Amino acid sequence: MFSRLSTRWRIAALIVCGSGALLTGSSAGEAQAAVPAAETLIPAGARAFVSVRNTKDIEAAVKKTKFGGIFKEESLKPFVTDVRAQIDARIAESQSSLGLGIEDFKNLSDGEVAFTVVDLGAAATADFHGATGTAVLVDVTGHDKELAAVRGKITAALGQKKAVAAAFKTEAGAAGIRYDIPPPKEGHPTVVMVEVAHTTPAGILWIVSDSPTLTGIISAAFAGQAMPSLAQNETFQKLMKRTNAAAGEPAPLVVGYADPLGLAAALRAYQFPPKKIKPDPLKVANDAGLNGILGVGGQAVVANGDLGTLLRVGVVTKKPYEKAMQMFAFPVGADFVPQPWVRQDIVGYTTLHWDTMQAFDNFGPIFDGFLEQAGIWKEVVESLKTDPDGPQVDVRGEFFSLLGTRLTLIADKKLPPALDSSQFCLAIEIKKGANAAETEATEKKLTETLSKAFKGDPSVEKTEIILGNGKLDVWKITSTEEVPPAAANQAGVVNGVRVVFRAYVTVHNGHVLIGSDLDALGKVMAPAEGGGLALSPDYVAVTNVLGKYIPTEASQPIALGFNRSDELLRVDYELFKAGKMAGSQTLLGRLFDLVWREAEKEGRTIKALDGSKLPPFEKIQKYLSPTGMIISNSEDGLFLLGFTLEKIPAAAAAPAAPPK
Repeated sequence: MFSRLSTRWRIAALIVCGSGALLTGSSAGEAQAAVPAAETLIPAGARAFVSVRNTKDIEAAVKKTKFGGIFKEESLKPFVTDVRAQIDARIAESQSSLGLGIEDFKNLSDGEVAFTVVDLGAAATADFHGATGTAVLVDVTGHDKELAAVRGKITAALGQKKAVAAAFKTEAGAAGIRYDIPPPKEGHPTVVMVEVAHTTPAGILWIVSDSPTLTGIISAAFAGQAMPSLAQNETFQKLMKRTNAAAGEPAPLVVGYADPLGLAAALRAYQFPPKKIKPDPLKVANDAGLNGILGVGGQAVVANGDLGTLLRVGVVTKKPYEKAMQMFAFPVGADFVPQPWVRQDIVGYTTLHWDTMQAFDNFGPIFDGFLEQAGIWKEVVESLKTDPDGPQVDVRGEFFSLLGTRLTLIADKKLPPALDSSQFCLAIEIKKGANAAETEATEKKLTETLSKAFKGDPSVEKTEIILGNGKLDVWKITSTEEVPPAAANQAGVVNGVRVVFRAYVTVHNGHVLIGSDLDALGKVMAPAEGGGLALSPDYVAVTNVLGKYIPTEASQPIALGFNRSDELLRVDYELFKAGKMAGSQTLLGRLFDLVWREAEKEGRTIKALDGSKLPPFEKIQKYLSPTGMIISNSEDGLFLLGFTLEKIPAAAAAPAAPPK
């Protein structure tokens, strides 16, 4: 089915990704552009905004980092060349192809490249996309020849597709072309694309948009006409101030912003035919009070001393929290040290302090919204407790009231790489008693609760783990879906059924444990050797860096994360190289299957990229660094700081603070 989304996203992807090709190619021209920052040209109603501040600067900065060495890796060049050819071939096959490849965007800009989705409100015209417009802004100052070549290819390609081209001129005097692209079927809306090159003494700004109205607004702002801009948006200002680089750091090179619910609503204007969604997730979210999330945004610094990339992200919320927003109660953590059973060789470790009881008590508005019946959450909870035909479990009193506030997620893997190599284990701390006997009694009560809750459930199978001289009860939960024989994606399908997810649940060692398989649970059943993750040099080095930022920027920490990015990537890399991503249980594999299934529902097929020309993983492993993350409560909502660490001491000292 022809979608109005296709041309818009293809334009954005080609220009933004193409500009990224500058990182592997040479820069041309030394023009000193003076084009204003994109957020000063975009209307205040922007729902999403991403900007690479300066393509030339980011190229130079990335080359200074450990990861930057990957662009010089000779063994990767055959793969990069092949993937570019595959992408260009996919684009050429598309009904909305612009006749461009990634190489066409090399040397197009030494300045800013930005993409935005805007709610035009009253400025919108009724004939196109309702109130939504999208645009790509490229500072092409000093690159007249390259721009002319790209524009010529667009004109030729769309002309072959019988697009109706007409001269377009904004009120501010910018000249360009409007293309009305005929739909392949009668009754489908015409797709509009407008491209304008606006030249002033400040420089040359190339605007590519699906909205003549938005193009005109940006053009007018570039020409100096005053308007309420994104830069004046109060939420955007708060986020930029909160996430700006600290004194002595390089200037941020990447900026991002989104109004989550506003963006979701704006993108609905592109659905054709309009989808009737029942229940409507947007309505549910708004009615449940989740519109209290006003904005998410951040900035990234590249090549900051021993840090490859330093990312700051803020979440601005409306306070006091109402309805389901009250679920987001995160007590400041008193302890982030990895538990004694967290092994040194794991892939990733994240620990979070969360008031799970308050989350349970305020989940009702979301549950009621999706069931489209007010009060149904309370009825379900009550029926689980009192219905003689039910499990007769007091979910609140017999489960959530017994939990503590610390949740820990362990990411791990098993080799050699296979579809089920990715592992996880979520450990939810239970409330500690005054002594070991009281804690043991709480564990026993939780085990009894799980036994009652799962008894008679056809999707749950009781199994066990041998532990010392005893056995530990484990409940295997399986969720499946039926897959038609004609479906394109048959990965993981057995007798017409595919497992969507599988989890194993038990109670042990002061925690409720939820694992991806029995092996994942078994790995956390005993104290780790060698002092565990807490004494691993790379973990110590990462947490020492985090400790320096907590007093100044994250003084109310609620979560800490550590990942070995090379090991995190290894399984996906090997599966992609072997052509086995479809049906894999990795996070990336699951996302791929989700996209594939959605495409199937719309009658589309997605061709997977061929990764067979990738070099052995060891060739790129040396360019990947450990990452660290801290999340903190803030006056306006939440704050996250994350980074990649360039150098790991052979033997790091014990962590300072945090993480007690």
